[in-house]
Amino acid sequence: MNTFKTNGLLRPLALAFLSLPAYSDEQAETAVEDVLVTALRRESTARETPISLSALTSEDLERARARELADLQAQVPGFSVIDNGPSNTRLVIRGIQGVGEPIVGLHYDETSMSGVVGASNDAAGSTPLLSLIDVERVEILRGPQGTLYGSGAMSGAVRVLWQKPSLEQAFRAHIEGNTIDDGSDGWKADGVANIPIAGDALQARVVAYGEHRGGYLDNAFLGQSDSADTDVSGARLSLRSMIDGGTAIDLTAAWQDSRGDVPLWNLGLEDFEADNQVRILNRDEISLLSLTGTHAFGSVNSMVSLSRTTRTVAQVQADVSYQFGTNINNAAVCQRLRGGGAPCSPAVQATFNDYVRSMIPGVVYPVQDSTSYSAEGRLSSSAGSQLDWTAGVYYTSRKGELENRGRNVDASTGDLVVPAEYTFQRQVDEELKQLAAYGEATWHATKRLDLTGGARLFRYEREVGGGTTQGLDLINAPLIAYRKTQADEDGAVFRLNSAFNVASNHLLYLEASQGYRPGGANQVVNLPAELVAYEPDRILNFEVGSKSSWFDDRLTVNADVFRMDWRNMQVSGSRPDGLFRFISNAGKARAEGFELEAAYHPMPAFSATAHLTLLDAKLIEDQASSSVVAPGRKGDRVPYTTKVSAGLVLEHRQSWGANLMGSVRLDGSYRDSSYSEFRPTNAFYRRVPSATLLNARIAVTPPDERWQVAFFGTNLLNDVAVQSLTANGITLGRTLAVTLPPRTIGLDFQIRL
Repeated sequence: MNTFKTNGLLRPLALAFLSLPAYSDEQAETAVEDVLVTALRRESTARETPISLSALTSEDLERARARELADLQAQVPGFSVIDNGPSNTRLVIRGIQGVGEPIVGLHYDETSMSGVVGASNDAAGSTPLLSLIDVERVEILRGPQGTLYGSGAMSGAVRVLWQKPSLEQAFRAHIEGNTIDDGSDGWKADGVANIPIAGDALQARVVAYGEHRGGYLDNAFLGQSDSADTDVSGARLSLRSMIDGGTAIDLTAAWQDSRGDVPLWNLGLEDFEADNQVRILNRDEISLLSLTGTHAFGSVNSMVSLSRTTRTVAQVQADVSYQFGTNINNAAVCQRLRGGGAPCSPAVQATFNDYVRSMIPGVVYPVQDSTSYSAEGRLSSSAGSQLDWTAGVYYTSRKGELENRGRNVDASTGDLVVPAEYTFQRQVDEELKQLAAYGEATWHATKRLDLTGGARLFRYEREVGGGTTQGLDLINAPLIAYRKTQADEDGAVFRLNSAFNVASNHLLYLEASQGYRPGGANQVVNLPAELVAYEPDRILNFEVGSKSSWFDDRLTVNADVFRMDWRNMQVSGSRPDGLFRFISNAGKARAEGFELEAAYHPMPAFSATAHLTLLDAKLIEDQASSSVVAPGRKGDRVPYTTKVSAGLVLEHRQSWGANLMGSVRLDGSYRDSSYSEFRPTNAFYRRVPSATLLNARIAVTPPDERWQVAFFGTNLLNDVAVQSLTANGITLGRTLAVTLPPRTIGLDFQIRL
């Protein structure tokens, strides 16, 4: 266990920040960088791209110590992550989140990835997160991106673009050690090698990384301290071949494995105290193989991409020990399950008690394998003509196999019993196929006015099958024969945009855009035919934005206001008679807000960036129809949406003579409180408290930047920053939380050759 004081850290950081001398004008530029992006599927700069967009370069990611997408929510407006532990993260843009397929599209280079479906058809809740090692940039597109990015980009899209092989031989290595307040130690290490094998004909880039995340939970029930640690390892190989100067072929293979425990603890106890009777184990293995080719035919650019992704997730979904324990000496349950409606005799009750105890402690432990294939072909015009256009076709197929099982656990260690002892077993298979054609064109009507229109035609087919092969009466799970259900639909989404250059440094834009995600099919026995399929839901977005720069580009200001209407919402509910739970369509929600981000570089030695989001996301119609009753009612806030969030980054650089340079960076962010459910009257409605975070970093490097040493601290205020809450029938009145780690300090070193 490591313990250290906040004041002793903040004082020297503040003194260092205030005392740093400035660079001279000759040492650095003052203009805010205008990042080159491909958010519109063709090259443009961030400032001239007429959508709400944040682009973070490799340098931005390095200075922010961002290794996961969750690390970026304090850096950009309108973006958040609901983190329910490893393998259970949900990306959220502008407050729109819910059960079902992803609402935010996630792309690694040209490959679109979604989570595993699971027993609840909730692929959005298990986003595949690869570590942000050796990344060229991350683009976060706010607002529906249905025309260019398809299903899943209903409220926005996140693009992670990896560094590509180059002709320059290079090597970089990084190692870090850290320690958590009242927790254990951790480490990170990664290396990157760029190898020009045969000039333009073949270049290679190799990435390898590993990480041990220290634990910080104490569990008196299991006799554990500093528990819930995680180990992550991964690798990536990229090969590039340039042919005749106009053709590039890129082959990428990536793999990542994560194993450990979910840091879930009981808010009713002392901070970071857990009382689960089992280890909340997690294993998540992801692999990706992609092949992309680009070629220029005169004024037309072409791209073809093929990819295959696989994922295996095995995780303790629930500790059922406490819930099962309520059945011991429960006369009503014994009467129902063993007495045939009559009271149980003492002998029958004792036998039933032993039966229940044989499954305590116990867990629900689903294991899911998912494989996806995708293919995309795209043509786009080269810059410089009066009409810029993009057109493409897209196909994807995803298959998943789920074994949802109850398993017994060793009471002395909290580990799964080996060989496995199953208490129930259920199998679910799913397949989703999607086909789309899309196009978008921008007409440069005048030197100042651009008009854009786009459309996407789509079709999906979905098949879900399942059955229960080993029932369990304690959870009312009878044997169910395997059966399949199907759903399919086609449709279209559109986008209109007009951009007006008020001046060379000021862009105004107006946009109306749509996003969608596929419907599906429920796998519930005896469900009426009209409830088997559920439909796609959609978002219609209206937005007005401004992008401007001032004082010779030393200050940039981007702002937008928006209204997003979410229609035909996919909800998890029950029939009015309460007999079945499934996904259906009911209700409408509206998110209205204001987003602001600014960067200020008044002098070479100093820079500041800030962002602010004001958001009101609530239901505008009850989540009820003739076939479904869900929790929400008109006026309820969408869960986990904060009304106010903001961030501020200050960075000061200095020169220490001719041989060393130093920098100090302070990151602060604030997130308003929110709620875990729609209805205040819901028994599981919980307030998610606000969070204020402060991170700091001091770095030293020589002028050629061949090496760097940095001292850092995260969560310096030691805030108990809740990321998600769990309260349901299984937790029995307990509220379980996943939070950011307590205050962490560390030292890292990197070298470049």
